Amino acid sequence: MSNRLHCHFECCHLVMKKIVTRIAMILITLLGTIVVPAYIGYQLSECITIFST
Repeated sequence: MSNRLHCHFECCHLVMKKIVTRIAMILITLLGTIVVPAYIGYQLSECITIFST
């Protein structure tokens, strides 16, 4: 593998790593803002249903 090709590969690897990290952060944020409140809401409604019967 030539030095230039290796450098290009390293560059691609770094860019991919940045993209993957960004996507992961977005997914975690979405999880925190949508899934967690929905899950908590679901659990609360289950509790309310149990207590009201």
